[in-house]
Amino acid sequence: TTVTSRIDSADLQITKTASVSAATVGQTFSYVITFANAGPSAAADITLTDALTGLTLVRATSSVGTLQTTGTALTVTQASLASGGGGTITLTVQVSSGSGSITNAVSITSTTPDPTPGNNTSTTVTSRIDSADLQITKTAGRRTTTMNPTHDDDTTISATVRKKKPNRSRA
Repeated sequence: TTVTSRIDSADLQITKTASVSAATVGQTFSYVITFANAGPSAAADITLTDALTGLTLVRATSSVGTLQTTGTALTVTQASLASGGGGTITLTVQVSSGSGSITNAVSITSTTPDPTPGNNTSTTVTSRIDSADLQITKTAGRRTTTMNPTHDDDTTISATVRKKKPNRSRA
């Protein structure tokens, strides 16, 4: 008598794309995450995680599984993902204050062995652009109704620059 053991394996795959390559502080944009199981077996107890460093989560939707969110992270869980099955998650995020690029990674795991774990994480890099909402007010030192360019008529003009929104920009 020969006993043959069956070893399940499920090749999970994930990709993440951003709607922009650069964003300013306060700007919203979206990510689309797609994941799939290339088999040959069903993937048991899948967990997809995404920590949104440098971002605030505005909205998230998932085509499959149970979606749990906080302001800066999300998790999708599902009991089983059939071979050939998959799903899509759409995120709307807002850029938080800070400096440097935003590197964001999403990963997917399962209790079923994965023969190709190198495609279980997807990373995107979005450039963070500093900006400021500046307001300039100009006032003249004296009131003049007519300017005559042939006379030496000095007029003093002063400008006040105020930053309306907090940011790291320098006025």
